[in-house]
Amino acid sequence: MASTKIDIGASTVSQPVAQTPITGTANNSNHGTKVDLETSYQALITGLTTFYQPTDSFALKGGTLTRDAVVEQIQKFIDAAEATKASRTAWLGTVQTERAVEAQLRPIRAAVRSIVAARFGTDGTQLTQFGFTPAKHAKKTAATKAQAVVKSKATRTARGTKGSKQKKAIKGTAAVASVPVATTAAPAVTPRQA
Repeated sequence: MASTKIDIGASTVSQPVAQTPITGTANNSNHGTKVDLETSYQALITGLTTFYQPTDSFALKGGTLTRDAVVEQIQKFIDAAEATKASRTAWLGTVQTERAVEAQLRPIRAAVRSIVAARFGTDGTQLTQFGFTPAKHAKKTAATKAQAVVKSKATRTARGTKGSKQKKAIKGTAAVASVPVATTAAPAVTPRQA
């Protein structure tokens, strides 16, 4: 905390000057440039209040200002910067709250979409009235269909897959192998001797 020296007759009295605390950066991407600027303005206030009297005046381009008027103008910037950071922090908090509420709502929305889609169909135009996008069915090109036919024939040939007519044409008897049935004998019971 800086102090202002006030000359009262033969004695000098130090009076503390309130300073606005400077918080961290407004966002995490500016690498402290805003804090550096704010700190330099705070140092300017400290220097002005330490080395100049309240009645000292400064001849500036826009007019003559007293030390306290200059300090007041600088303090406005510092207060505005702090308000910006506080607003941003509050905004980030409300954004996090919004995301948490939306995460809780997401499964409910999906369930309602399933119910509406069951009633009107996944591609029903009524889905748009509920805010859902109807499903779009993929349209295959002629080249894709032709390629699918070629692949299908190649797969059937490679696997030896036969259709129902080819299966009916196959005649023959399957040899049934007889499996010997194993019999289990009951264990013999021996009487107890007493």
